[in-house]
Amino acid sequence: MTQRAQPSSWPRRFALGALLCAVPLFAFGGIVTTIGAGMAVEGWLNAEGHFMPLFPIDLWLRDFATFVEHTHRMWAILVGLFAVAGVMASLRAEVSKLARAMSWVVLGIVCFQGYLGGQRVELVSRGLAFVHGGVAQLAFALLALHVLVQGRDWSDRAVDRPAASASVPSVVALISTSLVYGQIWLGAWYRHGLRGTGGDVTSRLHLHLGFALVATLAVGALAGLLRRLSRSAENASVADSARANARRLESLLLLQLALGFAAWLGRGREGVTVLEIISSVGHVLVGAGLLASCVVSLAWCLRWSTVGGEQPAFAPSLKSRSKAL
Repeated sequence: MTQRAQPSSWPRRFALGALLCAVPLFAFGGIVTTIGAGMAVEGWLNAEGHFMPLFPIDLWLRDFATFVEHTHRMWAILVGLFAVAGVMASLRAEVSKLARAMSWVVLGIVCFQGYLGGQRVELVSRGLAFVHGGVAQLAFALLALHVLVQGRDWSDRAVDRPAASASVPSVVALISTSLVYGQIWLGAWYRHGLRGTGGDVTSRLHLHLGFALVATLAVGALAGLLRRLSRSAENASVADSARANARRLESLLLLQLALGFAAWLGRGREGVTVLEIISSVGHVLVGAGLLASCVVSLAWCLRWSTVGGEQPAFAPSLKSRSKAL
């Protein structure tokens, strides 16, 4: 009797590679926005007369702004290459239809994000810079989701279902994800207005802070409901996943609030301070991680709610939800 071949691990490796490369990509992108280096290198594919990947080292290192901007572009190329490799590996390997579709979705969003970045430079558009920052957060969340669906935990645990008495907080997860993403757009609107012209930056800050309170309550409620699910679920794998998602949401939420406060304290009136650069970049990175964690939690909740063809078990009643808040 022949043994069944083990599924290839390369699709997940390439998915994980794209996600890991997106971390420094975000870091350098955050510095670009903070110091206003978006136009440090003129041109995109034709960067100051050179094919962008072959931009000369001496020009690359001529000043800090150029170094940050071009390094951001090079990390973006690496993410794109991993996305292409992920599609090719998914086509050759035995993966689920969802995993194969996600590889194409990731490639599409990465290409679109790169196009936005290029057009921002070619058109010298601050508006596109703002859109570029917001779409980047969605791309990071999809990269994380791609890693999830390519992993064995997803396929192994997908058959598990919480007990009938355990409600899956799918609705709360969807609301939390939407609020966090909305808050990210408000944060990008505020950040791009700091060094720009026009607009009331103070009003943008107040709106960002007010919406942060709403998003914090939603994410806190989701984490609490996931912990409640982990205690009531009869399946150990469901309990472990729910607990891990809750812990990750709580940790990232607390860190994000601390970094946001530090970024506000470090903002210089006449220039960019070191504290502002570090805290702002960290705020962007952790915000991306928080959105990705909400998306992953939502994916698990939807999976638990619909597996087995049973009627989905959505969020608890409004009364129990208010207690969790």
